[in-house]
Amino acid sequence: MSIGVEEYKLSALGIYKYSLSELYRPCELSFEYIKADYQPLFAFYEMEYNATESHIELGVKSYLNLLVSMRNY
Repeated sequence: MSIGVEEYKLSALGIYKYSLSELYRPCELSFEYIKADYQPLFAFYEMEYNATESHIELGVKSYLNLLVSMRNY
């Protein structure tokens, strides 16, 4: 999931008052209800303000690491 804002803004102390995992909880419940093979949420923050090549490369590396770790499921 690509998130436009900085991660700290999605927290109890941030302007949105809830973490992304809290906001996403209803989706997780829906996946559980239909018995989907739900995998952990991957969030890539700051795309609205920091769409630099180096930032995108960091996100790609993080996502690839997640995919590699999921091969063991």
